[in-house]
This record gives sequence, C-alpha cells and structure tokens, in this order.
Amino acid sequence: MPAADVKACGVSDFVYREQPEAARFHPIPRRLPDRVSGAMPGGRRRDVTSAGGYVVDSATGEYGKEGITMNVAYHIVGVVAALWIGFSGYSLFSRQQFVVEPLEQYGVPRSWWNPLAFAKSAGALGLVVGFFVPAVGIAAAVGLILYFLGAAATTIRAHSYKTTVFPLLYLAPAAATLALQLAA
Repeated sequence: MPAADVKACGVSDFVYREQPEAARFHPIPRRLPDRVSGAMPGGRRRDVTSAGGYVVDSATGEYGKEGITMNVAYHIVGVVAALWIGFSGYSLFSRQQFVVEPLEQYGVPRSWWNPLAFAKSAGALGLVVGFFVPAVGIAAAVGLILYFLGAAATTIRAHSYKTTVFPLLYLAPAAATLALQLAA
C-alpha cells in the first residue's frame, strides 16, 4: 500500500489506514516511533513510517510487519545458547565427571582442558556481548561453531560414534544464534 494511503486520524494512540469499503478505518495501535530515516545504497533516503509494528516505506511504498519477531527470537535463542555453552565451560573448568570422562576417552591432553574451557566460556560471553556489539556476537558464534565442529571431529577420530551427537547439540544453538543475528 503506498505511503500516501496511510492517514493519521489525529488521535495519538491509533493510525488508520484506508482499506476496501468493508474494512475501512481499521485501527492499528502505535508501538514504534512515527518516523525513521536512513541512507540507502546509491545515496537515496529511506523514510519509514511505523504504525503499531507495521511499516510504510516511502521509498518502496511497501506496507507490512516489521522484523520484531526475529529480533525477539534472536535474543531468546542467544541467551539460552550462552547459558548452555557457559555451563559447559564451567563444567570443564570445575572438572565435572560427566565432562572429564569423555575427554579422557577421546585422548584429549589435560593441558588442553583449561584453554578449551576458556574458549567455551569466552564464546558464551561473546554471544551476550553480541546483543550490544554485533561484530563480537558474530565472531563468538562463528568461533563456537568451529569449536564444536572440532569436538565432533574428535569424537569421530576416537571412534566414539554414539557420543558425536553431543557436540552437535551444542553447535545447534550457536548456529541458530548466528543465523538469527544475521537475519535480525
């Protein structure tokens, strides 16, 4: 719907949009700032008028739902991934038996355990910092994905095929966090 077809009614809580006769003047509660402007490629300006989570882009005339849901999903998945991976790092630092036994079976040297625990913990912290500094979040997610791919390769090298799924279970939320961050 073109931006010209959206009319403010003068009531601060609602914005009315023209629709076919049967549904004309359908109120949409306002939740976002009235106008957001930004530069686009090629030097064009993009003015966006929001109406209760709906966006009218004056550059394209598009009218639709803004990516709020993707942003919420990114934060939820990011927090869950950070907590889960952070707990894994803590478990390795504190030498919990359920973490130490498999590492001994795989032949991972004890001198590597603290650096591995630090890498997990730093990655988990990086996912949280990524909410405020996106480049750090992307780097942390990529690092964790590589870490857990290496862990899966270690289980395969040790012929422990039944435990290969466990590093992949940690890899999944890190990869989901990366995908959602890039989409948000």
